[in-house]
Amino acid sequence: MRDFREKILNIAERKKHTGNKRLISSESNSMSFDLNEVMNILYDKTESGVNVYNEVSEGGELSIFRLPEELLQVFLNVPGKQIGFCLMSDIKFVLFIGEVPNEVIVLGKKRQSYGNKESFLARAIQLIRIKFEQSGNMYSYRDNTGSLIDPEEIIIHIINWAVT
Repeated sequence: MRDFREKILNIAERKKHTGNKRLISSESNSMSFDLNEVMNILYDKTESGVNVYNEVSEGGELSIFRLPEELLQVFLNVPGKQIGFCLMSDIKFVLFIGEVPNEVIVLGKKRQSYGNKESFLARAIQLIRIKFEQSGNMYSYRDNTGSLIDPEEIIIHIINWAVT
């Protein structure tokens, strides 16, 4: 199509002139700063684990990436702002999803190409629910049972689950 660029520019111009601005909801402004900080801590620790694993593995089997808020809203069908990231191996994937006010849920699922006979839209399993609270300049983390846990230990177990 010769006029592809021009048609896209016209769409953008029409949108600009309609005055429709994206509304920022009070829900998205109310997301806890602590949740963002904890998700960044978990992301950084997971990324470090992925890098170490990939240095030794021959194929560099793990990858990690942040998930756009809109993607999480569409797939989770949960109102309000969502934050998360994904860890992927050749055989499984793991989602870290922040839940306001002070929880991170970690879900995992086998990929279909590795023997998972469930439908693509079948539910993932909950690997762990992490509750956190700020204590001074540090965060303390608790698992489903309320026991204190080390975030690095969590990542070690999750990476092990993802590759086995």
